[in-house]
Amino acid sequence: ALKRLCERAAGMGLKVSCWMATHVHPHSALARGPQATAFAHGANGAIAAAESGRHPSTGYPGDCWTLNLNSPVYRYLADRILGICQRTGLAGFAWDSFSNLGWWQVDYSDGSMRPQFDKMGALYGELARAGLYIEPEAIVSFSSHSCCGLHGGDVYAGELLGYSYDSTIALEHEGRALLRGEQPPEILFRCLAHRRAPEVRLTEVPRAEWSTAAMAAMKLYFTMYKQARGAMRRRTVLKDGRGVLWHGAGGERVLWSFREQNWNDGQAMDLLTGEVPAGRNLQSHRVYRIEGERQ
Repeated sequence: ALKRLCERAAGMGLKVSCWMATHVHPHSALARGPQATAFAHGANGAIAAAESGRHPSTGYPGDCWTLNLNSPVYRYLADRILGICQRTGLAGFAWDSFSNLGWWQVDYSDGSMRPQFDKMGALYGELARAGLYIEPEAIVSFSSHSCCGLHGGDVYAGELLGYSYDSTIALEHEGRALLRGEQPPEILFRCLAHRRAPEVRLTEVPRAEWSTAAMAAMKLYFTMYKQARGAMRRRTVLKDGRGVLWHGAGGERVLWSFREQNWNDGQAMDLLTGEVPAGRNLQSHRVYRIEGERQ
């Protein structure tokens, strides 16, 4: 029937495209049937489910899981899309939730989100080179658009804050409270520590109601972020809530310290002042450049 529709449209000088989605139910054959063995990869097979040990499994709990495109499921997915179009004459897809493949970047085989992202780009490129019209919903993966991707609760609570990076999200109720000084400004520090620059809507609070202390802290944190982000390439979330350690392309290291602590893995220098903390005692909510190795 789809083939007949496409042929009829072609006779009228029209092309037909179709809606599709990157939604995989956790109880699908890809996860539990014979194909699960064929598509096995890493700790969770074809299903991208919290492989890092720190990240949530899905944006739609119990309903929408993403596929690890570094598993053999990549070829399975691409071949079926191409086959449908070749057999029916379908011209392409409006690909809903393509960005879901990148929201939960779970293949950290090189210590970064890059492996999954590269496969997303490869899949899009392969379909485009085959002549298909592909319109992906890619608001997070490609553009860092503000998007509340996690529907499973407060994205700023506990581990969920660091589920991804290089994405933005709106601080709505928190943002207004932040501007008025009713919300501790450290929430912004933690967002930036994960390269997750939030949207704070200044126009929603009259300037006369802005907290002077809160604004000073926000400016300071953004200054730290602009100074540090060039070295924020590969992330390590430290245990016990100590902070986030980043490695740059040239081996440089930057530490976002979440609490007072003693640091013995190289020499820490305050990123803004250049001062070396006495006794290796780091302050909370400061950014440090780490030089040398553990002594």
